[in-house]
Amino acid sequence: MSANALALHHGEPPQKSVLKSSLLGGALPEGTNQTRPAKILNFGGISSESIDALRAFFWGRLTVLDALDSGAYLNDLLNDPDSDRERSTVLEELFAPAIGQAYDLVLLWDFAGFFCEANLPWLDTWLDALVTRDGYVHGFLCHNSTRKIERKEWGIHSKSEFSCKPLEGFLAYQHLRNQFSRHIRSFVIEKSVLLKDGRLEVLLKRK
Repeated sequence: MSANALALHHGEPPQKSVLKSSLLGGALPEGTNQTRPAKILNFGGISSESIDALRAFFWGRLTVLDALDSGAYLNDLLNDPDSDRERSTVLEELFAPAIGQAYDLVLLWDFAGFFCEANLPWLDTWLDALVTRDGYVHGFLCHNSTRKIERKEWGIHSKSEFSCKPLEGFLAYQHLRNQFSRHIRSFVIEKSVLLKDGRLEVLLKRK
């Protein structure tokens, strides 16, 4: 049994891991090369570790949505034709910090894994509205449709490393690269790297 599995079994906090990223560094704005304050939108939460890592090289505005825990609920609202008013209220409250802004980098993390295939065009519409013309979207997909993907809490450890901690449960939906690309029509997967747990790390760029 792994150290994290033992920790969960005994009711202890699971250990954080640090993973190398081949794609994140190329998308992160660097203060030394910027002519204006850059903007990053984080769909996950934020830790002091991530803030400290960003301070080392990032100059600009960081917006935190903390939207991952709302993903499954949003998917249910999108599937319910009678939830228009409730859906509008939830979306307005959730995305309020980002509405009207255009970001150089969106850290999507596992957000797409909470949505069924029919709702991926909705995600494309939001990303299209939130990303600058030369901006990037970084996130994770599924590489193997028969493998369950464990939920994780993600952060930035350094310019080329993630921090992650396992959470209870699994992502509801597993989108393969080609399937995802058919529905996220405003973007192209510029690069991708397979991680050991079956996730596909992807970097999206506007078409």
